[in-house]
Amino acid sequence: MKTSARLLMLITGVVILSVFAGPATGSLAAPEACTNPIFASLLESLKSKTSVPLRLPLVVGGDYDAALYADVGWVGNARYVVRIGQQCERSYCPYGTVSGAKISERAGRPAGKAVELSGGVTGYLADGSKTSKNSTITWDEEQYRYSITIYAAEPSALVKVANSALSCDNR
Repeated sequence: MKTSARLLMLITGVVILSVFAGPATGSLAAPEACTNPIFASLLESLKSKTSVPLRLPLVVGGDYDAALYADVGWVGNARYVVRIGQQCERSYCPYGTVSGAKISERAGRPAGKAVELSGGVTGYLADGSKTSKNSTITWDEEQYRYSITIYAAEPSALVKVANSALSCDNR
């Protein structure tokens, strides 16, 4: 009997702690905890101007995040484009883009090689790492298409960035 009471108290304690601690990861995490600092100043503007759910990655350039910044390239009700720049001598050194758009009825399959992303999502990767061109990963969620482009990114790095976007709910 004492073992049952102790077990019940232990379970109750774990449940209470988990409620106060909140979720550790995943789409239920608070947006602030799952937003790369380069996007923080853009969140409210994007949310107020587009109906496309945001998928902004937590990981962008890894160790280089401190040298990156983001600005709104374009935003409308059915589409957004966020440009990512790199601090450099010129006024703007492009690093990549993050975008989301409502899929039109005529949209075909995204270009690139199929790769598995988090949550069983299929992404399509166009590798530009060997030719010093843009590498792009694109995936569809419900009625929306998301795309992340990073100049000459290795496929594994781009998959990591996409998975971090899938794990964050910035809506």
